[in-house]
Amino acid sequence: FIHVRARRGQATDSHSLAERARREKITERMKILQDLVPGCNKLMLPWLGYWQSISPR
Repeated sequence: FIHVRARRGQATDSHSLAERARREKITERMKILQDLVPGCNKLMLPWLGYWQSISPR
């Protein structure tokens, strides 16, 4: 068991931590993709809007 201090309003259970790590990994890879593919932002805007709508705040 690893003790993790959460920011205010963030959960510390293992599922929440795994989901947070997964989202951070996806975000990191999206930034790399945006740097590699010219015009990627225009293609990805609908998807990014959807992703933001389902991501917890």
